[in-house]
Amino acid sequence: MLATTDGRSFTIAGTLPRPVRYGAAIAIGNPGAQQVLLFGGQNGGVATDAIQRLDPATGTVSMVGRLPAPLSEAMVFALGGGVWIVGGTSGGKASDLILRYDPATGQAVRVGQLPYPVADAAVTVLDGTAYLLGGENIKDLDTVVTLVPR
Repeated sequence: MLATTDGRSFTIAGTLPRPVRYGAAIAIGNPGAQQVLLFGGQNGGVATDAIQRLDPATGTVSMVGRLPAPLSEAMVFALGGGVWIVGGTSGGKASDLILRYDPATGQAVRVGQLPYPVADAAVTVLDGTAYLLGGENIKDLDTVVTLVPR
């Protein structure tokens, strides 16, 4: 994992115990107590169920939990006091999963499903609503999914 303060020069922030690509990453917490979470991803072309956490203050990276199933190319966002992992690819197919992650327990549990499977979408949060923009399923999507966690 790399860190930068200017977008031009980078330093090593930590080393993943389970190297992956296509993981869903998010930074959560207040300044001085932040953590970076990485959900799933692929290693050698195979999806993983790993949940990994980086403590930027110490550079320590550790496995902190497991997803209910291997997942890559998912989207993650923080909203309403929760961390949400949605969609992605599982078993070689786009997923409609909605998971909620609890940093205190390290557990990610299924809490719902998207209206249709979607992977690789852009995600943004605005005024208490998360938006999944585009992505792919069997083909590229030109859709917007709105999510309002309860």
